[in-house]
Amino acid sequence: MKKNDMEAHIKERLPYLISEQKNAWKENERLRKEFIADYSPSRILNMDLDDFVQGKESKTSFCYRIEHSLICLGSMSGAQVSKFGVWYDKDQELYRTSVSRWGMIQIKLLRI
Repeated sequence: MKKNDMEAHIKERLPYLISEQKNAWKENERLRKEFIADYSPSRILNMDLDDFVQGKESKTSFCYRIEHSLICLGSMSGAQVSKFGVWYDKDQELYRTSVSRWGMIQIKLLRI
């Protein structure tokens, strides 16, 4: 394709591309605001473990929504579930943590 033809093609497509980006931005902003409304700082501080962890088959848990529902704002996919510090292991039917015992003590002390 010649340079003039390419420039004409770009000018023709540009309004469509801008419109599509505006629509995507609006949807991303809607998802962000919805998440913020659902997870206020006070709710996060008082959240039950099952409302936080992945592994309990909930698509509304904090960690699930960050990783899967907000992917448009930044991807966390591909890393192990341990990135969240705690998760539910369905096979073993228990909670797992990637934080050492000393780390858990530090977390508890910070909450006091």
